[in-house]
Amino acid sequence: TIEAADNRGNTARVSDATIRERARGFIEKRDNGDVVISNIPMVDQGPKGYCVPATAERCMRFLGIPADMYLLAMAGETQAGGGTSVELLLSNIGSDIKRKGRSFEAIDGELKMRDIQKSIDAGIPMIWAMFSTEEFNEISTERTQSRKDSWDSHKNAVAAAAADPKLTPDRSRAHVVIIIGYNAETNEIAFSDSWGERYLERWITLPEAEQISQKRLYVIGL
Repeated sequence: TIEAADNRGNTARVSDATIRERARGFIEKRDNGDVVISNIPMVDQGPKGYCVPATAERCMRFLGIPADMYLLAMAGETQAGGGTSVELLLSNIGSDIKRKGRSFEAIDGELKMRDIQKSIDAGIPMIWAMFSTEEFNEISTERTQSRKDSWDSHKNAVAAAAADPKLTPDRSRAHVVIIIGYNAETNEIAFSDSWGERYLERWITLPEAEQISQKRLYVIGL
C-alpha cells in the first residue's frame, strides 16, 4: 500500500503476548492424538525452487513478521532452481527478525520428540532441513492417506516402519519444510511443504525422518 511504502515497509510491532496467544489459538488437538498447528499461510515456492525463502516467509508471517519470498531470495542470494544457503539467508535476515522483536535459534543434532513437542505445544513451527528424496515423498504421501482410510491399519504400519526404517539420504535433494505437528503415540511428525495446498500437511515417523534429516532445525520464536 502507499501507506506501507511511505513508511518504508515498517509496520506497527505486534506484542509478544498477542502473537503468543494467537499462535496457541491455532493448535489443533485431535481425537487420534495428533497435535497440529493450523493456519500457517501457504506460500508456493513455484518453479524457481525457492524452498528456503518460501518456508521462511510462511513462518515469519505466521508470527506477525512481514515477509516476501522474492526479497528473502535476494537476501539469501538464491539462484533460480534453488541453491539457497540456509545459513546465508537466515544470517542476512536475522537482523530484521530481531529488529521486529522475534528470536531465532538453530538446533543441531538428531530429531527429538520432546523438542518438537515443546515447540508445537507453544504454537511455534520449526524449519527442518532435510533431504526430500523420491522414496521419502512416496512414503509420506501414502502415510498421509492411510491415516484417513483406516486408523488401526495405519498404526500397525507405522509401528513396523518406525522399528525398521529404510530411508536413504540423497544430498542432491536438499530441502527445507516446516514441522507443524506430532503424534506421540504413533511416533510421527507432521510437516508442511511449500508446494501448494495439497502439501499443507503430511506425515512420517520420527525414525524415518531422522534418516533423511540434515541434523538441523531452525526456530523463529518470540
